[in-house]
Amino acid sequence: MKDATCYLTSSTELTVEHLYVGTTYYWYVDAVYGEYTVRSRVFNFSTARTPRTVDIDGVSNARDLGGYVTADGKIIKQGMIYRSAKLDDITELGEYTLLYVLGIKTDLDLRGYEEEAPKEELNYVPVACPWYSTGGNHIWMNDYNKEEFAKAIKVFADINNYPIIFHCSLGRDRTGTLAMVLGGLLGLDENT
Repeated sequence: MKDATCYLTSSTELTVEHLYVGTTYYWYVDAVYGEYTVRSRVFNFSTARTPRTVDIDGVSNARDLGGYVTADGKIIKQGMIYRSAKLDDITELGEYTLLYVLGIKTDLDLRGYEEEAPKEELNYVPVACPWYSTGGNHIWMNDYNKEEFAKAIKVFADINNYPIIFHCSLGRDRTGTLAMVLGGLLGLDENT
């Protein structure tokens, strides 16, 4: 029970969020009756090894890149790298989750320099990553786009930036491309 989190409830049910995947959790209940406290036995449950989505109020498509098993059998550390859609519509509750529950330190905004800067508590890094190519236009071959994508990758080389959240508008194209490249660098197989 080290590093235990305590919850106070008057209900017979409790919803707990932001659990890590592939992890066994232990719990017990202290029931207070007047001046007496009764403790239950210790129970446990394990979470499935599935992609870890996180609930950040006002932000869609938020997921943890951790928890995946690499080709050599290692597990990518959870709680370090998150991907999502834009943070522009984040609520106060979402900000609390982002800053204090997930502990995010760096906001890597792949939309570039034309979008507005978000929360001042975060290290804000805007990088103009390219959109997907359309038709015969191969925008990834452009030297400017290669340099911008390299800037995005370098954010992950500084341990002081972690935990990091990165996003574009919808958390799909630019965000998905960077997630795929990071997964490859971390040792995920091609299918994963």
